[in-house]
Amino acid sequence: MRVLLVIFALLAVTEINQVSARDDQTSGQNPNTSSVEQQRRILEWMQNTHNSIQQQLVIEEEFLGHEVKYQVRIDIFGNVVDVKLLKSSGNGGLEKSAKVAILRSQPLNLSQLNEHDFARAQVFNVVIAPK
Repeated sequence: MRVLLVIFALLAVTEINQVSARDDQTSGQNPNTSSVEQQRRILEWMQNTHNSIQQQLVIEEEFLGHEVKYQVRIDIFGNVVDVKLLKSSGNGGLEKSAKVAILRSQPLNLSQLNEHDFARAQVFNVVIAPK
């Protein structure tokens, strides 16, 4: 059974690049190098977070074809402080399983993020759509 689990930082990658480039221009750093490094760190963190949540996810046959979307907010220790339902799947079991997986995956590993990365990654969306 294939499971699609996608995590999106609320700021799109292009927005991250634009903000980082502005920050770097004011600090005198090469904007391209810093933006690329930041994007790499955040994408790596997103993949690791995806894996942590997916390991905790329990999928049942009745969840197939449904999709649920949550907004997750974490603190500086990687603890989940808020999980907000953004899009209902119409399947209460999937919604509960997804939320439990998010909560069980904490604390999320933030070791590869610096303080600027964390500011951009502390609120993100999780979409779980079993196929």
